[in-house]
Amino acid sequence: MQATDEDYHRTVRQFQKIARWMMQGRDIDLKDLDLTSIQADALMFFDKHPHSQINGLRDHLSVSHQAACGLVDRMRSKGLLNVEVSDEDARARRVSLSMEGEKTCRELRKRGASAGHAAFDCLTEKEMSNLAETLNRIEAHMKKDWK
Repeated sequence: MQATDEDYHRTVRQFQKIARWMMQGRDIDLKDLDLTSIQADALMFFDKHPHSQINGLRDHLSVSHQAACGLVDRMRSKGLLNVEVSDEDARARRVSLSMEGEKTCRELRKRGASAGHAAFDCLTEKEMSNLAETLNRIEAHMKKDWK
């Protein structure tokens, strides 16, 4: 049976609503660290990929180069990131965590163990596995159209 346009619209609205709730909840959880969700994601990216260039963050977050630069600048002004000229290319900047950024990442990792559990604790292990598989398929399908 073919899904109708209304089925697609209803499903997209549900995705948007759930995503908003999750982001709002995450932003509330990060408020005491003076971070937004995307800033926390950027910190964790540089934690996993030390001395990366801004292009790496741009690709990881799927944002524009300008947005990635602005994000790095804001986080540098908060004392969370260090930015230096690349040894290989003077036009490029390498980004790494400051000592404060490392401390904040440790706190994020501590909190991360339970992040998202509240949204998904209504699912069985099998349902969670099926959802993850379905989301991976959707993401892979959409990436083809966005590259």
